[in-house]
Amino acid sequence: MVDKPKPMKKKQQVEMDEAYARKLHKELNQDIDWDVAIEHVKQKAKEDPFIQRYQAKFNANMEFLLKSKEKIEEEENKALESINETPTQKAAKRRRLNKEDKDVEEIKQHLEIVPDEDDDVYIEATPLARKVPDVDYQIIHLNNKPHYKI
Repeated sequence: MVDKPKPMKKKQQVEMDEAYARKLHKELNQDIDWDVAIEHVKQKAKEDPFIQRYQAKFNANMEFLLKSKEKIEEEENKALESINETPTQKAAKRRRLNKEDKDVEEIKQHLEIVPDEDDDVYIEATPLARKVPDVDYQIIHLNNKPHYKI
């Protein structure tokens, strides 16, 4: 008769398993060049389409934030300039704007369309938005409810 080996207690078995696992871990780690492994992981991360998509969105958001920050700063500077304007500067600005308005009116006068008298066909057009439709209608009552008859 063959005697079966006596089973180990759980605590002893766990300790043996841990020791064996540490030994295997050391053997595996001796063969690995960690610098190469880290470089490989970084390269894979760059090639991953999800990461590229995320980075593109992140970069776009950062550009938007920087642009909006610049615009806000420009608006603040304009507001400060307008607050710090002296009355003489404001008057000069009003005069310049009035002069520009006069120039615009003068240009509009030059751009008036002169009808050509030699033209045989002349069409008087009315915009559809202004033309009110002419509709004849009657109000008739069906079942004591008013209805329009066109």
